[in-house]
Amino acid sequence: TGDGTKWLFRYSQFGFQSKELQIPVNQKVQLTVSTIGVNDSLWIPLLGLKVDANPFQNVSTEINTRKLRKFSIMSINLCDQHNKHMVIGRGNAITASSFESWVKSQGGNAA
Repeated sequence: TGDGTKWLFRYSQFGFQSKELQIPVNQKVQLTVSTIGVNDSLWIPLLGLKVDANPFQNVSTEINTRKLRKFSIMSINLCDQHNKHMVIGRGNAITASSFESWVKSQGGNAA
């Protein structure tokens, strides 16, 4: 869920939310994107993902990355004319075991 300045990622199947986007490599990840009060886009250029979202509407998409990597989460709709692309978050594509450890460190229930 975005609010125009940041994204909050809810890991519903694990029972927690985070400001971080961590995804396991070689696994399909379902994202449901929405915003509160503003139009925005969840844009992760390195993963080839851009999802436009309108307030209080859900848009679903899947991603599946095959490489371990760090990535930036960008906004393109809410930046002023001098700063067309704004980094508003960071994320990681990590191994399945690292993802499970991270879920546990967040107080989540690992599958």
